Amino acid sequence: VYIPQYRYEEMVEKKGQNWLRFLEYSISASLMLICIALTTGIRDLVTILSICALNIVTQVLGALNEVIRDPRTRTGSFVLAWFSILAAYGIIFWYFGVAVHESPVDVPGFVIAIVVGQFVLFNLFGLVQWVQIYGRQWKWLGVIGRESELSYCVLSLVAKTFLGWLIYANVIVS
Repeated sequence: VYIPQYRYEEMVEKKGQNWLRFLEYSISASLMLICIALTTGIRDLVTILSICALNIVTQVLGALNEVIRDPRTRTGSFVLAWFSILAAYGIIFWYFGVAVHESPVDVPGFVIAIVVGQFVLFNLFGLVQWVQIYGRQWKWLGVIGRESELSYCVLSLVAKTFLGWLIYANVIVS
């Protein structure tokens, strides 16, 4: 918003594009995924870097989706972006499943709910962009696309709050 050359109002409110958001998500979502990975028992650096790389691929494709106009290319980009974030979460869920199975204590249900909730929230970002691009004129869901910046901000706040509770729960359980 404070970078004059970016012309935030024109980019976001008139064009409905904000590639800068995806630059921020490349950093913040990668840090969030690292926190989730660490709390689910992942300690291998290569695995953690793989999760970050898959997230960055997702974010780059998200940024491209806002400027790509060819529907076939955009659809392929969406599929690839969802595949990459699902792959990152596949790694996390694998380790989490092993950690839950091997744990000598019962993992509280709310911890499982938070990990699954994070997965849902991460995928809702993709859904918001999909509605932003294809569904602005839809009757009920269209408001999400027309107010996509607000939708992204609310999702971001909720996802970071859930992550805080996940970290807090791990501190209490430990």
